Amino acid sequence: MSSLRAHNLDDEIVFDSLVAVNEIFESLPGHVSHGIAVQSYLPKESFRKTIDLDIDIFCGGGTSFYKEIFNPMKESLTSQGYEIDSKKKGYTFDHFINKNGDSYIIQFPRRSKNNFEKKRRQSLEREISNQRIISRNGITYPVISPEDLVNHKLSRVSNFVESYGARVPDYLSREDFKEEAEDMRAVVTYSILDTNEKLKEKVRKEIMFQFRVLCDCYDVKALSEFVGLDKNYLDEAIESWENPEKQGKVYDLMDRLKIEST
Repeated sequence: MSSLRAHNLDDEIVFDSLVAVNEIFESLPGHVSHGIAVQSYLPKESFRKTIDLDIDIFCGGGTSFYKEIFNPMKESLTSQGYEIDSKKKGYTFDHFINKNGDSYIIQFPRRSKNNFEKKRRQSLEREISNQRIISRNGITYPVISPEDLVNHKLSRVSNFVESYGARVPDYLSREDFKEEAEDMRAVVTYSILDTNEKLKEKVRKEIMFQFRVLCDCYDVKALSEFVGLDKNYLDEAIESWENPEKQGKVYDLMDRLKIEST
């Protein structure tokens, strides 16, 4: 497979991926999430490149169930000349696509029926109901709301800080977060593809989580500044966490990063 590259929303391989994923959305509720979702709300000059397209869909089941769901997406991609290497990971299905020396990942969560029901009650049903419909570059697709993006990203930052020793440099401006993340990108991308497991684990422990913290903090600040956040719905999303301590950590991070909602 060719070298994995970071992309933004305007790149052809991302556009083709969105066209293909829309084939799944024809029959199942779902939306774009994480990095490309953030880009979908931002002006082009504020894009932060990402190596994958994260998708959430409103379903759960076994491997054969998911394989059937993915067929329309795969047919769309192969008709456009892409090679596809699909892998079942611990919690995800990762589809590595490749054409003309360029590669990208389309990633879906992998949930059993029981896990789906738990996720549905906790947040997914609410998130699907509050998703936005975005039109960019001649294509229309569903995207998770800015408030849900902020909630998920700050929860993840809190976990990286508490569990892996990452730090949140709250003095940084939005662009400073982006610049520091880009400085770390090359070694992070290399570590994902490298076959030296000891090196991969070392980089993962020392750099990966800090890199993700910088990216998530940039995304949250960008959404706050460019889009604005609805306070009532953001509070509803944060308070959906069953653990009050987790809710408090998300609110603390909002204060540190000066994230405002109205």
